[in-house]
Amino acid sequence: MTIRLMLDGGSQRSYITQRVRDALGLLPDCVEQVQIKTFGSDTTTMQTVEMVRVGIPLKNGTTVKLMLSTVPLICEPLSCQPITYTKEKYRHLRDLNLADVSRVGDDLQVDALIGSDHYWQLVTGQVIRGQSGPTAIDTNLGWVLSGPVCSDANLHKPNPTHSLLVQTSDVQSMDQLLKNFWELESLGIQSVEPSVYDTFKQFIKFDDGRYEEYNAIIQQQLNLGIVEKVSDEGCKDTDVNRIHYLPHHAVIRTDKQTTKLRIVYDASAQDKGLSLNDCLFSGQKFDQNILDILLRFRTYKVALIADVEKAFLMISVSKEDCDSLRFR
Repeated sequence: MTIRLMLDGGSQRSYITQRVRDALGLLPDCVEQVQIKTFGSDTTTMQTVEMVRVGIPLKNGTTVKLMLSTVPLICEPLSCQPITYTKEKYRHLRDLNLADVSRVGDDLQVDALIGSDHYWQLVTGQVIRGQSGPTAIDTNLGWVLSGPVCSDANLHKPNPTHSLLVQTSDVQSMDQLLKNFWELESLGIQSVEPSVYDTFKQFIKFDDGRYEEYNAIIQQQLNLGIVEKVSDEGCKDTDVNRIHYLPHHAVIRTDKQTTKLRIVYDASAQDKGLSLNDCLFSGQKFDQNILDILLRFRTYKVALIADVEKAFLMISVSKEDCDSLRFR
């Protein structure tokens, strides 16, 4: 598929239209919230954008991969850009292999905008200037023109101006903002914790091709019926579209007297698409109101607290959903 790119060093991000994304069948790598401030406006709008990865073939035969934000529209079609006429008119442009061509009256649809995050992956830095007319800029896609482009047929017509300066900033979640606040408040007080690697080496031993304590926990879960092995028949009869493998890792708590290591199954992990959590119906919230808890706590003289051992592992999963919770 051939698409038209616009180079804009004033934009902090790169974008692609939803039309092209759908035509290419691109799946989102992730979803991000960004604050967008456009040219001529002092207001900031919050938008949720899907990030997609696009491979663009270059003139040297290689392919560059770009991460682009998906938007409904980049700008209205460009008009009054007679590139073919301009190349013939100016001597310093005549022998150049231009990346794009157009004639008087053509409307040029912009499919993607390349901002400063990927600008220099395409632009080489070589330029050619003449005594008048536009400047030619060399890119890995061919030469492009920058500057006034006009034709004799349009000397008395107003040329449309497209200003595409876009400023964006990532939006931090409330959890991240609170974490940053407390880290700042405890500056100089917080003790330096050992790295994950150092802790792993200290508490986990590799024995006979397995990590000893890690494997013991999985065996314990098998014996308790919390997990089960996938049978050969289950592999044959299962719809492959409903199979999902959970990544898992160890969490080590040196402050615990009993269970220092526990296995965490990460349903939020993403790999070229949505995570398992993104596909689940969240349902109704059953969180207790903190004010109600505090009031009940003051009602009686004695307060009791309890903890369900391995609470999440005690929840059964229906047979038809088990294949979405596989792990190796």
